[in-house]
This record gives sequence, structure tokens and C-alpha cells, in this order.
Amino acid sequence: MDADERIVTGVRSVASDGQGPRQRAIKCTTNPTRIMDITATIAIVMVFSTVFGLTYIYFTTRHRERMNMIDKGLAPGLHRPMADHLRTLKNGMLLIGVGLGCAAGHLFQRATMPVGDDNPMPFFVGMAIFGGLALVLFYTFFGRKQQG
Repeated sequence: MDADERIVTGVRSVASDGQGPRQRAIKCTTNPTRIMDITATIAIVMVFSTVFGLTYIYFTTRHRERMNMIDKGLAPGLHRPMADHLRTLKNGMLLIGVGLGCAAGHLFQRATMPVGDDNPMPFFVGMAIFGGLALVLFYTFFGRKQQG
């Protein structure tokens, strides 16, 4: 490879044959595909580490709770929280609200912003407003009935 074909990232002084210092180019040897391979490997390791960590925390916490229940003389299998029969309705209302918010954000973006401007803010604002509205409606219709 000639000196003209090299990628120059810096210049280093080199002692010459008595006529003063000469300049020599330093070649860059990084390979972009190698960096991408390392990034993908790190991402995969991080995903599996996160899944392992969360699973480990869940099972160790459950084990400690059961050991504490046995120490207190309670049966560990009998003390499970009752399933909320309205949880499915609440989650359904929330997802419908998020979907309506996404649609409202899309309509707002098409009506007010120029074509080609891909700003995600209307989508997030619409999903937050309509998702919160769905939870407030759930509470007004079903939350008060459970209290009284």
C-alpha cells in the first residue's frame, strides 16, 4: 500500500539523516465491521444478563417469602393474593385508550405539522392523555363500587 492510499489520522516526527525531522503519516487500522460485531455481541450479552438478573431476583424473593411464612407457621401455598377480576377490564381500557391516543396523535400530526416532519411527540402525548383518561374512567365507574 502506498503512502497516498493510507488513511491519515495523525502525523509523527521521525529522526532523519541529519537534514531535520521528517513527517511520517500514521495509518488508521480500525475496521468498521469489527466494531459492529462487538456492539452486537455486547447487546446480546446485555439482554441475556437482564433476563437472568430479573429471573434470579424473582425466584430468590419468592423463596425468601415462603421461608418467612414457614417460620411464622403459615402454609406457603395457601397465602396467594386474590386475582382482581377487574384487572383485565382495566388493562383492556388502558390499551384501548393508548390506541385511541396513537390515532389522535397521528391525526394531530397530519393536521398541524408539515409533510415529512417525523416528530413522535404527538403520538406520545396522545397516548399519555388517552391512556390516563381510560384509567380515570375505570376508576370512576368501578373503583368507587369496590370501596363502598
